[in-house]
Amino acid sequence: MMPRGGPQPAPASSPAVHPQEFLDRSAQRLHADGAQVSSVPLPGGMAVVGQRSEFKVRWFLTTLHLYTVVAAAPQVDAAVLATFTDQALEYAVQQRKGLRGMQSGVAVIPVLGGGIVSPDAAAFAHDRLVRRFAATAWPAVVDLGTGATASHRGRVLLGGVYSGWLRERTAVVLA
Repeated sequence: MMPRGGPQPAPASSPAVHPQEFLDRSAQRLHADGAQVSSVPLPGGMAVVGQRSEFKVRWFLTTLHLYTVVAAAPQVDAAVLATFTDQALEYAVQQRKGLRGMQSGVAVIPVLGGGIVSPDAAAFAHDRLVRRFAATAWPAVVDLGTGATASHRGRVLLGGVYSGWLRERTAVVLA
């Protein structure tokens, strides 16, 4: 029997998540993945940062210093995500200054959760990698209302040797 007033919409597959809950869950996931987790002030506000370093022979004997920087904002568009990505990359570069290049690199996964996420923010996360000397950022975005995520897809030419590992680390936070 149909409910009165016609069919009802199906409940959302992922209920809305409060920004602080998103940050707390991210911190727990990063810690469980072996990262040292802390809170740091960025120009746009406080962020959760998970830091870990990994050395692999298949990376041509390189140590990659990974910073996963997670924050929340009311609204996220491409410009907001680009600014956050730059802030996260600058933070990581400052943490490792003087130690980049020659068998040592920095990778940043800036993850910005938003109550409202525009399609251009998802496209930015999907299509863009931000690079500096011996440093790269793989932005990601999470819609806190729907649970939808966007992160880099596709082939990576410069630094592709790290791409599988970076996608695994991104999935830790986006899970």
